[in-house]
Amino acid sequence: MFGSSGSPAKTIASSQSQSQSTHSLDKFSLASPTPLYPHDYDSVSRLDNRLTDALCVRDLLASRLSTACASIQQKSQVIEQLETEKTTLRQTVAALTAKKEELEEKLAADLQRATKALTIRIPAREAFEQPPGYDDVRRIVTFWELDSDLGDKATGRAGTSTGPSTPQMILDSPGPMLPTSESHSVFKTANDPEERLKARYELLASLPLPEGVPDYELKPLVFPGSMTIKEFILSASNLQFLRNGLSNHRILQELTTSWCPDREEHGFMLAPIFKCSTNPRTITAHNWNIVDVIGSLGDPTECFYSKDGKWYYAGTYRAVRLQDLIPEEWNNLSNEAMQVILKETLAGRKNISAQNNYETNQLYAVGALKVACVGLQCVGFNEGLYRGLLDHAAVCVQGTVKRRAGLGSGTSWNVQANSFPSPTSSPGPGAFNKQGIYINLGDNRGIENYTGVVTF
Repeated sequence: MFGSSGSPAKTIASSQSQSQSTHSLDKFSLASPTPLYPHDYDSVSRLDNRLTDALCVRDLLASRLSTACASIQQKSQVIEQLETEKTTLRQTVAALTAKKEELEEKLAADLQRATKALTIRIPAREAFEQPPGYDDVRRIVTFWELDSDLGDKATGRAGTSTGPSTPQMILDSPGPMLPTSESHSVFKTANDPEERLKARYELLASLPLPEGVPDYELKPLVFPGSMTIKEFILSASNLQFLRNGLSNHRILQELTTSWCPDREEHGFMLAPIFKCSTNPRTITAHNWNIVDVIGSLGDPTECFYSKDGKWYYAGTYRAVRLQDLIPEEWNNLSNEAMQVILKETLAGRKNISAQNNYETNQLYAVGALKVACVGLQCVGFNEGLYRGLLDHAAVCVQGTVKRRAGLGSGTSWNVQANSFPSPTSSPGPGAFNKQGIYINLGDNRGIENYTGVVTF
């Protein structure tokens, strides 16, 4: 590693040491009584070279050790600095944790005081204030949220509270809250379908009634049997004075709608939360999507309902979300109501079989699929719309009778005659004449009776 033929410095040192060795050998030869031979000179020279190499290695090792010591000292300083920062951070975290606990305790105390103050204030306000009026829409209860996990609280499942609670309400503006006594709590009803239904009726009965609700019995909308309720509403929407009132309407299913026995103006309807649809690209792939069960009922909506085969105008309603149905309630539904919900659930799926209906029914029975219970809160009654719909239904019936009386016995008349223009078809431009008969302006028959306006 360190030969004599290394660097120039080592060569010079070696030559100098060789000359010194020769000089010392000369002295030794003069002082020693024994003469030195040539091979002795070579041995001494090699020893001097090794001594010189050892000294160089010693110096190199000393330099390396000095560098290592300096690096170790530097790393020790960095470690000490990090230890100091770690200690500081621990102290800071401990201080913040203590402050957080103190703030949480203070906040809990403030909430308890606020809750107690509200509990005392609400009865006092109820004693002196009038119930909220429906002219001021901002004071109407817009949402009564009973989350789907309330059933878990009622049954006392793991990880949930078993104590009684009150339903949450969201008001558009500050005002008197609706009564929320423990008798209105759904938590006490456990899994009994009858008791849960009774609790829902109590919730609906606690909702106030709007002003202007008629106290007389509503008349049915009697229109020709060849028309459906959708066609009737669509034809009424074409009339200028009924168009605005029917801009947002909802047709309620008779089998999935129930009305409160104590306050018939309020009720609730059942709707599937999940719906199945077929992938348009792959007919064998199906998707389950969450549905907005509130929909247009989030705003004031004109509702129509069916009873004993007759259609009625119910009034103006808004959605009130109640607690979802549990499997026991699903099994307690009638077969007709189940079929309506199953049909609505699988409406977007192609190639539906009896097996699909059975599987979907089982998913509802075990609670994998949920049925939403949407409360219907009456917020008004449009008297003008109600009277206009009755008059329009009478005009439709009168026009149908007159058309049938004037058909005659000819085959061509029977082929060309219609009881009423279908809203889904395109009969051409037309209007009602003074006698209430729809006149198609595309032909010349009856054009002389057309006045340009709809009269009753």
